[in-house]
Amino acid sequence: MKLTTPVHVPESSIRIGYGDSIMFVGSCFAEEVGAWFTRHRFRSCVNPFGIIFNPVSLSANLDRMIEGRLFSPDELVEHGEMWHSMDHHGAFSSASIDVALDKMNSELMHGREFLLNAKWLILTFGTAWVYERQGRVVANCHKLSSTEFERKLMSHSAIAGMWMKTSARLRSFNPDLNVIFSVSPVRYLKHGAVENQLSKSHLLIAVNQLREQGAGSYFPAYEIMMDELRDYRFWDRDMAHPSDTAVDFILDKFRSAWLSPESAALSDKLDPWLSLLEHRPIHETQEQTARRIEKAEMEIQQIMSEVK
Repeated sequence: MKLTTPVHVPESSIRIGYGDSIMFVGSCFAEEVGAWFTRHRFRSCVNPFGIIFNPVSLSANLDRMIEGRLFSPDELVEHGEMWHSMDHHGAFSSASIDVALDKMNSELMHGREFLLNAKWLILTFGTAWVYERQGRVVANCHKLSSTEFERKLMSHSAIAGMWMKTSARLRSFNPDLNVIFSVSPVRYLKHGAVENQLSKSHLLIAVNQLREQGAGSYFPAYEIMMDELRDYRFWDRDMAHPSDTAVDFILDKFRSAWLSPESAALSDKLDPWLSLLEHRPIHETQEQTARRIEKAEMEIQQIMSEVK
């Protein structure tokens, strides 16, 4: 008896290995996937502009990294006794404009250097709805007055056209880069379920056009969540984000399709020692903690020495 409708994910002919550098950008789902790779000691860089949901801001941020164009004080906005960048997640905001700029520009240049030598760029689009302020799409509204913004739905053709240009810049910047697109399974229900489905439809069509035109490959994270995991038990309490179980399930599908067998086996060997390293017992002396951490780190280093 079949109780699910499995989503077939073809195995890639090119596989991700421990020797590769991988950049993850996009929605909070990109953050989740990137966190797994970071935890398992892959060379990874996750969201150098913070969590970004819309493909317009993602394109602009990558273009800016390629250019290496630093942020200046006049690009920041003061609100609520904090300085914000309309191109960044709120994690980059600060009460000090100098602190905010230093963090933004430091991450931008680190991201640029990483991208230049990366083998993989994994992109997750969250929503086709965008907010414009003064005629320009922003990545985050930072709780400014809603009267300052105009909400628009990007067409699939506009998204695909913009990303074909960004794709060409990426190929010129780093000819060895492999791009994987995905659409976030997170449901953006703030403006309604119908609006969320409309948005996802635009993203899916745009990504399919990009795939057909050779801009990158596609991983069906959205389809796995909506079809194979079509049960509310796989959603978090907010009913918008996939549960930890769902994220793990989707990650397993990604690993099977894209991770080299050697790297998958090595990451499995790391798991018990990473768990030991992160364990937080209620009763443990400082000496016991130090011994546990030392043992775990030694074992992890021994396993990582197998990386070719």
